[in-house]
Amino acid sequence: MSQPGRYEPNEYHRGCPICGLWDGRYDIGRGEWTYCVEHRLKWCEGAGRAHFVEGDEEKRAAYERLCERYGVDTFQDADDPFREE
Repeated sequence: MSQPGRYEPNEYHRGCPICGLWDGRYDIGRGEWTYCVEHRLKWCEGAGRAHFVEGDEEKRAAYERLCERYGVDTFQDADDPFREE
């Protein structure tokens, strides 16, 4: 997980479709997610590697802190064609 901040897109992480920046990333399931706090959006950057597996308490705790602090579990998926603009 990266520290929350305002980052420019790079070869590994694309930016928010609204502002072009990203604030942080987290792993859950086999997905690698990036998010924008300002626009309350998240998007999946990749999948396939097992990251957030049962028993991985450190990653689970980090994800729960992001949920508590920013509410990332309530962010809309930027790739959802039916998301509210």
